[in-house]
Amino acid sequence: MILQSNVIPQSTKISDQPESSKLLISSKQNNWQGILLQRIYYSAAESKFSLPAIPEELLIIHLDYPCHIERSLKGKYDRGRIVPGDITVVPSGEISQWHIQGNPDLLYIYLAPSLMEKVATEVVEVDPQRIELVDRFTLRDPFIRQVGLLLLGELESGGVAGRLYAESLAYSLTVHLVREYSTMTLEVNEYRGGLSKYRLRQAIEYINEHLDRDLKLARIAAVVGMSQYHFSRLFKQSMGISPYKYVIHQRVEMAKKLLKQQNISITEIAFQCGFSHQSHLTKIFHQLTGTTPKQYKNQVI
Repeated sequence: MILQSNVIPQSTKISDQPESSKLLISSKQNNWQGILLQRIYYSAAESKFSLPAIPEELLIIHLDYPCHIERSLKGKYDRGRIVPGDITVVPSGEISQWHIQGNPDLLYIYLAPSLMEKVATEVVEVDPQRIELVDRFTLRDPFIRQVGLLLLGELESGGVAGRLYAESLAYSLTVHLVREYSTMTLEVNEYRGGLSKYRLRQAIEYINEHLDRDLKLARIAAVVGMSQYHFSRLFKQSMGISPYKYVIHQRVEMAKKLLKQQNISITEIAFQCGFSHQSHLTKIFHQLTGTTPKQYKNQVI
């Protein structure tokens, strides 16, 4: 059953892990909508615990240290050696029992019901109640692993790219899961040729007028009356880059203009351009220009 919720309750996550588990990092403080990341390390030689039934879909990516895992879910018993790169899919609404032998480093990714519902209605255009993910004890999927690592990298960097980037990745991940690991074979409606000139202008104007804010892909797509999935694909067809990269490029261009003014600090420029703090601006600015904001300011003034 898919519920209309975009908020992932925190009380039902790390508290269900054994005492030997150590939470290394969590995206709780980042306020990403529809997704929660938790990197957990198991320090004991052996860990036994149960995960309760929750409304979120759960992915577990094995990051490091091989181990032996036994798991029971829906009366089905699985066991085997798990190595880095292996992925487990735990469908929503299912209780599972775990027995871990070893010290794995695992990335837990919780996807809110709202993401499944959004993909069902906007991308594949079917009743959300007809879609359920299939339990997978172990699988190798380069796309899931890469998205997981990108999300983890964004989290560990302190959120340099912002919510737009993280939530775009979460949406793409959910589309992939529905297409590849759901109970039904789905045909995704495709649109070709890019955005119309009118819709492209709408999107660009909205982005440029709101660079100082925490831009969300869902909001930009809503402005032009499209789903996130189709908007992202068509925007990239039209512009040659993703909405996220366009936003970052425009923020840096705006920063260049402000850096030419003598009476404004780099910290203030960072905030006016939508960066969370000065170090975020410096990192992105250097990546795109090969120089720092301070060096650029000294050159142009």
